[in-house]
Amino acid sequence: MKLKSVIILLFLFPVLLLSQSNLPKNVDAPSSLLTIAHFNPGNCGFVNSKNGYRNIDSDKQLYEVFKNIGAYDLGSGFVYQYKGQKYVITCEHVIFNSDSIVGYDQAYNPFALDLLGSDTFYDVAVLKFKNKEDEKKWKGLRFDFTPETNTDVFAFGFWPWDGGLNFGQGNLINKSTSITARELPIVKIGFLTSDAPSFGGYSGGALFNTEGQVIGMNSMVHTQNKKSFALNSSIIKDIIHDLIDSPFDEKLRSFLGIRFSQKVNEGVVVIEKVIDNSPAAKFKDELEGKILKSITSNKVTEIYDPLKVMEMIKPGELVNLEVGDSFDCNNISIISDTLNDRYHAAIATHAIRENKRDEKI
Repeated sequence: MKLKSVIILLFLFPVLLLSQSNLPKNVDAPSSLLTIAHFNPGNCGFVNSKNGYRNIDSDKQLYEVFKNIGAYDLGSGFVYQYKGQKYVITCEHVIFNSDSIVGYDQAYNPFALDLLGSDTFYDVAVLKFKNKEDEKKWKGLRFDFTPETNTDVFAFGFWPWDGGLNFGQGNLINKSTSITARELPIVKIGFLTSDAPSFGGYSGGALFNTEGQVIGMNSMVHTQNKKSFALNSSIIKDIIHDLIDSPFDEKLRSFLGIRFSQKVNEGVVVIEKVIDNSPAAKFKDELEGKILKSITSNKVTEIYDPLKVMEMIKPGELVNLEVGDSFDCNNISIISDTLNDRYHAAIATHAIRENKRDEKI
């Protein structure tokens, strides 16, 4: 079966220098943007990153910061206020494998940070100030959830050691990009695509519109066509609130246990498999091999549609599926469960069993 094309993505680690341009309105950068550094490797974070101490010799700005603060790795972050408390938002891979995390202002004054929680799926980390008094220096940024294409955007990165600004100006190309890559276990939705230059140390930085509102967080770049990807602010907001409000400091996702497939150029999504001991398992005979026509009243025409809907469903909610074939339809209601370690193990076992034919000896 012909597969959909795959793009190659890297975290924001290329080493190039940034040219300056005009600032967006209403951005008090010194009060809302930070350089995020971590030091000796430890057990902080969850992403299984293959990147270690990167080669920064050709990037003078990065090298200057690394040399002066002695960091193991660094990225960017911004301040968000929720329920009267201020938090620092960055990419999870920026703080992965750290025993200590420090945020720096424009003058490189240090502010000790703790990891509150992370969402590995979308590479989002929420940090809090160790010293409650440190919050007083910072201002939370405003979000905009309705970005428009063909408008100017500004990608901000870490603070240069000399106190200047690191940012790139460009155009918003697409406000709803799905990310696929061979390294990713599942398609990610909700990314903005722009040609605003993003360079080494920009991961976790804010992507602003012209009004100085955060429309996304710098996350990845396409190494071939120079496009930058930022996670949409609406998804960031939901993850932040879940991480803060959850007693487990984690993003809770709902799970049904259904695997979908779709042939290229065919407008139907088929339920290929149902995982044993999952919420959908008792409907296995009624689901497998059937066309998924809608999920919670949302019409399904391509394979990303059910994923988009499931991202909005809370664990424990009823999920209504309309399934069938060319001749009849059937409505099945399934109570979703929390995607926890038990289900992760079931998914892994299922994947190994299904892909065993691909083993080479």
